Amino acid sequence: GDKGGKTKSKTNKAHKASKYVGLENCLTAYQAILSNGNYKYSGAGVCLDDIAVKLTCKSSSKCSYAEHSLHPGSTYAMETCATFVPSDEIVYDAGSGTCTLGAEGIDLKSPRESSCRVPTAQLSFKMTFDAMDSSRVHIDFSRNGGDTFYTEEEGDSTRVAVPESLFERSLQDQGECGFVDLSKDFERVETALAQPLAERIPPRDNAFVRAVLVLENGKIVGKYVRADVNVDDPRAVHSTTKGLISLAIGKLIAEGRLHGVPLRLDMSLEEIFPLNFLDLLDPTTDFRKRVTIRELLTMTSGLRGDLSTPPGDSLPEALYSPIVHEDSAKKEYSYLMDNNILSYVIYAITCSKDLWHCKRPIQYFAGSILPSLGVTGIGSCPAGSWNVAHENWSDYGNTDACSDGEFAWFTNEEGFEGATSGMTMTVNVMAKLGQLYLQGGKSAPGPGGEQVVPESWIDQTWTPHVKPPTIVGDNAGGFFWYQLDKDTWFSYGLGGQIIAVNRRLNRVVAMQSDLVGEGCPSIHVMRDIMKLNEGDFK
Repeated sequence: GDKGGKTKSKTNKAHKASKYVGLENCLTAYQAILSNGNYKYSGAGVCLDDIAVKLTCKSSSKCSYAEHSLHPGSTYAMETCATFVPSDEIVYDAGSGTCTLGAEGIDLKSPRESSCRVPTAQLSFKMTFDAMDSSRVHIDFSRNGGDTFYTEEEGDSTRVAVPESLFERSLQDQGECGFVDLSKDFERVETALAQPLAERIPPRDNAFVRAVLVLENGKIVGKYVRADVNVDDPRAVHSTTKGLISLAIGKLIAEGRLHGVPLRLDMSLEEIFPLNFLDLLDPTTDFRKRVTIRELLTMTSGLRGDLSTPPGDSLPEALYSPIVHEDSAKKEYSYLMDNNILSYVIYAITCSKDLWHCKRPIQYFAGSILPSLGVTGIGSCPAGSWNVAHENWSDYGNTDACSDGEFAWFTNEEGFEGATSGMTMTVNVMAKLGQLYLQGGKSAPGPGGEQVVPESWIDQTWTPHVKPPTIVGDNAGGFFWYQLDKDTWFSYGLGGQIIAVNRRLNRVVAMQSDLVGEGCPSIHVMRDIMKLNEGDFK
């Protein structure tokens, strides 16, 4: 429903029909259009929606126009700001025998708006039809009060709407609507960016927000960068690392085998690390052996850890440092804040073919995921950099220890990247990863797009698996992602590092924030942005 396209000047205006013999025929045709009920047209906006159109009249002097998208999940809808009098609004062109309703534009608004915007409506329409034929109407739109009208059609032709009974639904595949080539820079929608993002959402104390990037249909429609922030500097995204490392796990499960056996979500740690559970005197060893990949991804392993629990500077430490508590056997949601088991899982799987293929997490990302997103500036962090970053908590997020790059990853003492925190990246890379999720794991539309991660894995990631008592209240948790509402899933890092995706709106929000106190205020900012309706960014 996002209107856009060519403009054409409103020249050679027709004469008022009331002054000419065409008035009677125009009003007769108009009555026939009313009798036909719903009209429909195809191919609107970037998603090529089918649109339903209806003219209604409560009396001869109180008529209105409305249209809405038929695209599943779309909220696009417009209606006239006020009723109109057809005989006052219809003009007649004697040369062509056509009638135009609203030659100077009839203002439209969304149903949620109480009135049109001042000084002019955001959108206006005009409708042209043959004085002797109601079987089709031509619709044009204006964004400047009717001075010029625009169309989205090839050859500068108008939208053609026909009665519902004659309408054939668009056969165009909308499955990849809003997909973009992620190896390229995001395009910018300058008309949307002209209005500051902060003006679009309710006022809050947002001083902690460092940078925000909003994508819609794969294009930048909103951006905020605090005055003291360089948007090209990478920043630690903390637990958002969890939501992103699952990409690697999903890709490996789809492609790999371990010890000659196909990988599966329910594979246990004992199957992956048969020689590493060596502490036979530890009464929790058998429990730890039976933990599965699925349980680690859904936080239902029964293992628990907080800031005081070491994530693991070696595989044995990663396997044995998490706490096994009295309720662990229930396999309910149990937050494991920092642990590196999944980093060693990635290494074990990639090594299973031969030692030449062994990959640490950043090596796997840099070779198998990031290139398709056009992310090639990979920095490196020295061994132990994860520990150093955590020692200065107030400055946790500073990436000075790592070499320059738009993406890097803090490591433990063995040089293995953190599985549950430690990724550092620019807000642009965050947005690209969010868009990859939105595109179902595909790097670009059409046959040329690489299926970087199986679409089925994205679907599983965004399937409710557990009800966590977390920052999102009673909403569901997937594979390290949380559900904000029925359309929105997000990955959250300490202090407000967020990647959020709304599939209905084709919208991605990437946010970086300073570490702040209790209450997770960044969640409210993200929620405010996601509450903006389809078509608000124009």
